[in-house]
Amino acid sequence: MLFRSLVKTNLDGTNRTTIVPGTGNEDDRSTILLASTDWKYLAYIARHDGDKAKLYILDTSTDTVTEVDGAPGVTVTAIGWSGHSFVYSIQRDKKLWESGAGALKSFDAQSKQIVI
Repeated sequence: MLFRSLVKTNLDGTNRTTIVPGTGNEDDRSTILLASTDWKYLAYIARHDGDKAKLYILDTSTDTVTEVDGAPGVTVTAIGWSGHSFVYSIQRDKKLWESGAGALKSFDAQSKQIVI
């Protein structure tokens, strides 16, 4: 399934609202959507532009989207939610033995802070 837009609806399909419009550059192999256990936040990794996917966090109470990580040359891998912190890893386009080639990170959705 190709991820074009992020939308929300009522359970019966009415009241459809587009939260993040698609660009046509999305890639079905690199799109991931994971909800926190209370569904207050959604983490999604998607490629909207460029050649790599980026990590975004959606606050479902306000429909606010925050771009978290995913600079050019960085691959983002989802690990999962721990409360309201989303844990993920990044791999930079470097040799594995080079300093800064990868990192384990978490993003606190409430404070909007990244911890490495």
